[in-house]
Order: sequence, then C-alpha cells, then structure tokens
Amino acid sequence: MDAALIRAVIKVESNFNPDAVSHAGALGLMQVLPQTAGDYGVDERQQLFDLATNIAVGTRHLKRLLLKYRNISRALSAYHAGEGNEAQFRRIGVFVETRKYTVLVIKYFQQYRQK
Repeated sequence: MDAALIRAVIKVESNFNPDAVSHAGALGLMQVLPQTAGDYGVDERQQLFDLATNIAVGTRHLKRLLLKYRNISRALSAYHAGEGNEAQFRRIGVFVETRKYTVLVIKYFQQYRQK
C-alpha cells in the first residue's frame, strides 16, 4: 500500500485525530467502524483507538477494496459510504458527500506523493 494514500485517507477521515468518533460510530485515525474491524479480527471497540491497530485495520480494508474494485475512486467511495452503497452508486450516482470525500482524498494523495 502506498503510504501517501493512507496518509491522505487519515487526513480526510480524522485530520490526524486518533480520538476521532464519527456520527456513524467510526473510530480513530482511519475512522474504522467496529463491525468492519471485526472482519479483521479486532473485536474490542477500544482497540480502534490504538494507532497501530487502527491503521492496520483501515489499511487492510482499503487494500481489499482496491483489489475488489480495481479503481481508486470506487474503492474510496466504498471505504467512505460502505460496499453496499458502492454497488448502488453505479446505478444512481454517488452521494454528494462521498463524491467530495473521494476528490479530497485523491487531492491529498497527489500532494503527499510529491513530497
């Protein structure tokens, strides 16, 4: 995984705040949902506030989405809005918030790659 992409996701998801909690219940730097973390063997909600655990789970999840969709924009959309919603996007269009999210992550990704 490209470290610049992970850094860009962290920037947009939590602005580097390891204690971030979203309105949807996503936690930590990469804003991982506890249900998603469970898919990767992390069953304790509190573990998602551990920097290494959060980044490891978020990175594994994003990598799986990149392999599944083979398109960075679609993978980021699925990361942000959920895989179930990504399947619907092909028919009804991306949520405005998710579209903005994807554009912003890609913008930071490009900036971080240049450094």
